[in-house]
Amino acid sequence: MDFKWPLSTVAPKGLLQRSAACGDTATSKPPSASMYVFKRLISPSCSSVKSEIDQGKLLRKFGRRGKGKGSFEMPCGVAVTKSGDIVVADTENHRIQIFSPDGAFKLKFGRKGPNPDQLNYPLGVAMTAEDHVAVTDSVNAAVKVFSREGELISCFTHAGLIEFPYGVAITLDNFFVFTDICKHAVIVLTPSGSVSHTFGSYGDERKNFDHPYFVAVNKSKQIIVSDAGNSAIKIFQFEGRLLRMFTLSDFKLPAEGYISLYGLCTDSDGNTLVVCNSTICIVTKNGRLWEVVTSKDGLTSPKGVAFSTAGRLVVTQSSFEDKHEVCVYRYNTEDYKSLNTLVYYAISI
Repeated sequence: MDFKWPLSTVAPKGLLQRSAACGDTATSKPPSASMYVFKRLISPSCSSVKSEIDQGKLLRKFGRRGKGKGSFEMPCGVAVTKSGDIVVADTENHRIQIFSPDGAFKLKFGRKGPNPDQLNYPLGVAMTAEDHVAVTDSVNAAVKVFSREGELISCFTHAGLIEFPYGVAITLDNFFVFTDICKHAVIVLTPSGSVSHTFGSYGDERKNFDHPYFVAVNKSKQIIVSDAGNSAIKIFQFEGRLLRMFTLSDFKLPAEGYISLYGLCTDSDGNTLVVCNSTICIVTKNGRLWEVVTSKDGLTSPKGVAFSTAGRLVVTQSSFEDKHEVCVYRYNTEDYKSLNTLVYYAISI
C-alpha cells in the first residue's frame, strides 16, 4: 500500500522514517481539480485584502513560516478552547501553540523528542471536557494530554495497537477517538486511557479505510471520518457500526475531478464541515457539498478546521511554498438553516 502524506502535499522528510516502519512509500498527488458544487445566493466580492477583511468572511489571519513565537512549520490540527483560545498543532516545529481569539500569541509548549512530555510531529489536537489539550503524537505513536499551560497530564501508547495516530476528537463524556493511518483504523480509548474498541482495516469496501486522516464526533456520539484514500465521508455509530457513507457520486462533483478530503468538525447545529480541496464545505443530509469558505476567501491549502461558538471557523493552512498560517472566518449557522441539517438515522448499509 502507498503512504499518502496529506494527499495534496508531499510527505515531510522527517516523517518518512516512520512511514517506512509501516512498509509504506510517500507519494504525491496531482493538483486538485476545481469542484462543481452549489453556490451561495450571495457571495461577497472583495477587491483587496483590506476589503475582504472589512466586508468578507475573512476576519484575520496570522502566522508565517518560521520557528519563533507565532510562526509555524506545516501547521495541521486546530482546536478552540471554551474561552475561545486557538490551539494549533505546529507539526514540524514539534510543539503546540496557543493564541487568543484575536490571534495574539499566548504560549507554546513541546519540543522534539521521544519522552512522554516531548513531541515528534504532532498532527491532531482536540479539547477534553476539562479543557485540556489532547494531541496525537504521530512518530512517538501516542496520544497525549496536556494542561493549557503545557504540563503533561497523560500519555497513552498501547504498543502494538497505536502505530501512527493522526486526527483526534473527544466525545462529550470524554472518550478519545482518533484515526491511525498505518492501521487504517479508528481507535477509541476510555476517559482513563484504556482501550474501548477499534474498527476498520485497509481496503476500499464500505467498512474499510484507506488512510483515514481526520475524525469528528457529533452530539449524538456518532463518529465521522474523512476516508481520504477512498474519497469518502463515513459516519459510524459510536461502537463502529456504519450508518452512512458519502462518496463522489453523492458529492455531485465532476467524474474526472480529484478531491482531497481532510479536516473535519461539527458546528453548534450538528452540521458537519469538511476540508475538500481548497474549500470548506457543509455536508448536507444527502451528501452534497455546499460551499462555506472558498479560494475566493483566501483558502489555498487548508488542512484542519475547528468551529468556535463565537461564530467563527478557524482553519490552518500549510504548504511547502508560502502558506504556514491560521485563518479565522465569520460563520453564522443561521445562514445555513435552509439546508438539510445533518441528521443521521441508525440505518445500517
